[in-house]
Amino acid sequence: ESIEKALREKEELYQTFIFTSPNPVIIIDLNLKIKVVSRAALKLSGLDDESEFIGKSAFDYIALEDQKNIIDNMEAIIATGSLITADFCFIKDDGTPFPAELNASVIRDSEGDSIAFLCIIRDLTEKKRVEEALEKEKELFEVTLRSISDAVVIISRDKRIVFCNRVAEQLIG
Repeated sequence: ESIEKALREKEELYQTFIFTSPNPVIIIDLNLKIKVVSRAALKLSGLDDESEFIGKSAFDYIALEDQKNIIDNMEAIIATGSLITADFCFIKDDGTPFPAELNASVIRDSEGDSIAFLCIIRDLTEKKRVEEALEKEKELFEVTLRSISDAVVIISRDKRIVFCNRVAEQLIG
């Protein structure tokens, strides 16, 4: 009975970890069929009930152009046993694509054979939006500095010139 109790406790711990993780967690089998999905993964995908997710192919949620990369990465995980981190384009249940980071590792049985993958997904939509906004601001800043009729030189803390406009270039030679 103590073995059964220990197994129940481990199962409870496992379920609590998966289902309450703030990060979307999915377990897929070697055929890339979804076996387990966390609440955060349901929310990210746009689904309400895990039964809508379980049994579907992970390919239903991966952009077509990234599917071969997923297969290659999964094969590498099985071969090396190591964790991968890679960026892919995922698809929500309504068809909306979004950039995401995938962290995946292999799950092995008691004999050491690969039986599934544990996948943790991080939505990069906001990060990409901020990066794009910063890039636009940087471009605007540079255009503004380049168009000023005064010499502008920006020097880093280690006394390196990191920017100068044409007027400064002409003055410095």
